[in-house]
Amino acid sequence: KSHFVVLLSEIFPDRLAAMSDAEAWVQVACPRLSVDWGHHFHVPVLSPFELEVCLGNVPWVEEGDGVYPMDFYRNGSGEWTNYHENNKNRRMRSHDVVP
Repeated sequence: KSHFVVLLSEIFPDRLAAMSDAEAWVQVACPRLSVDWGHHFHVPVLSPFELEVCLGNVPWVEEGDGVYPMDFYRNGSGEWTNYHENNKNRRMRSHDVVP
């Protein structure tokens, strides 16, 4: 599968639907966006944690088994977070961005 980066001031269902080639979206703006508003979108809008689950990198948290991770900005969290040790030196390259 391929991917591309989109920078938007706000995420609206119709705006994402205009890019109809996308089969899913991964948003990094706010962890609650996918949980609270995901059902309004035409294709899945995943959090980084949910993407990691889909890729088989981390297990899903079943109800009653633990807390659904919403700690995207806390040091010591999973690899899906900005501050995880493996992501500290990662930089976006200019060719990763679609104008």
